Amino acid sequence: MSEQGNRPWWWWVGVVLAGLVAVSVLVRLAGHEIGIVDTTAIIDGTHRSIDCVRSGVVRGCGFDPATQATAVNPYPLLQYLPATVFVALGASDDLTRTLLVWCNTAAVAGMVVIVARRAASLAGTGLAVASVVAMVTGMVLPYAGLSFGEPLVMLAVLVLCRLCLARRATPWLLVAAVLATVGKETLFSMVVLFAGGCILLAEAPGEDGPAVQRRKAAWVLGGVALGVAANLAFNVFRFGGVTNVQYLLEARPGPREAVVNAVSLAVAPNGGIVWFWWTAVAALVVVLTAVVAPAVVTGDTGTDVLARRRVRLGAAAVAGGFVVGLGSLAFWWGPFGWHSWGPRLLLPFVPPLILAAVELVGRPVGVRARRRWVLPVGAVALAGAVVLAVPTLAVVFAPQAWVTHITATEQERPECATVGLRGPEGYGPFHDCLMAEAWRTSSMPLVASVTAAADTRGPWFWLTAAGAALALGWWLAVVVISRRVGAPDRAPPEIARLQRQ
Repeated sequence: MSEQGNRPWWWWVGVVLAGLVAVSVLVRLAGHEIGIVDTTAIIDGTHRSIDCVRSGVVRGCGFDPATQATAVNPYPLLQYLPATVFVALGASDDLTRTLLVWCNTAAVAGMVVIVARRAASLAGTGLAVASVVAMVTGMVLPYAGLSFGEPLVMLAVLVLCRLCLARRATPWLLVAAVLATVGKETLFSMVVLFAGGCILLAEAPGEDGPAVQRRKAAWVLGGVALGVAANLAFNVFRFGGVTNVQYLLEARPGPREAVVNAVSLAVAPNGGIVWFWWTAVAALVVVLTAVVAPAVVTGDTGTDVLARRRVRLGAAAVAGGFVVGLGSLAFWWGPFGWHSWGPRLLLPFVPPLILAAVELVGRPVGVRARRRWVLPVGAVALAGAVVLAVPTLAVVFAPQAWVTHITATEQERPECATVGLRGPEGYGPFHDCLMAEAWRTSSMPLVASVTAAADTRGPWFWLTAAGAALALGWWLAVVVISRRVGAPDRAPPEIARLQRQ
């Protein structure tokens, strides 16, 4: 029963259950009931950019020296690329907005498929199911139908990491590195760390391994250099210089506030990743454990030593990319992505963690370590994910609760609505508002979302949540049954190939 055409019946039942849940969520995402300011600003900036190009203006497009702002707006270059295509094809603003949000949905679906396929190729259904749970039980699912932007850069970074894990170097690494780098102006250092870590974690193809690694690194570094150049050129186009002066003029936190921001991004009840993407924390634990105590294939001692060193360095680089990303956001005036639902700006740094954790657990280099930490971490992560997935699913069914929470906050604390942060009071009042919201337990968006979903979409919401729980339970049973009856859903090719050797 290792061939796909001979799957056991219980495998197909699991596919149907998971498919029904996915369709239910997709139907709700297709509503696109929330209009986000940033998405509209991208469209406005795209129109202005096209007008400038048609008029022959290639420097300082829409720039106002008095305010140091531009009508193109200060957002990352990657977000303008699909918008430019849609606008150039004649789509209306409303249609463009809808298409951009559908880009979010497609990006999220693509990420889930990439991680799940890699997990299945390494270790079969069990790891594939765990990887899907890791991907969809965090903030990525709500943002699949909300403000355009983050899912696209997440996909770009994940595709780059997946290509780095391949056994061969490919010129597509150059393209992926460019797209990942233009996802955010400050992302290039994290891109280098994530890509470098995945190159080291990748299985080297025999004696040609070092040469393949060098070719991969060359493609990545070339792409990052081109991406940085594109970012600088885009700033010249909209600001008249290589820097994003609109962002640079905004106030920044000092060291004390930055520490508070970093801690809040990690554990604050209304903004910490522990609550908004629990399986990402579990993936980070897996990666950090590989840094401290990497496992290797038993056998050739020389190979063991090299494999251990590569695993340790690779895992350290991936974890370092996440930590550097979190630290960079701590010194940003709006570390959460405004005072929005959870740590939105932290999202692009999560998929590489999950993919690296899948690689470490699924590859033979993780065999020795599985007994010590994979099962306990997996059990805790799964339990936490099931509990915390309910509020994230609720945001899909009742996104208005999230917007209502922000509106109420701005009415209660007007300083929360201060975007410019250029006045004499600087960052202080806004930071006080951020922290008050991040740590407030009397009004929590997670709880409000569940209440609103139960009130407005009650039966549909609870049936979808129950269906997701049933599908997960069924797949866990599939894994157990397949092992007991000796009918694995597929022979993991990476494992089988090594066994043949």
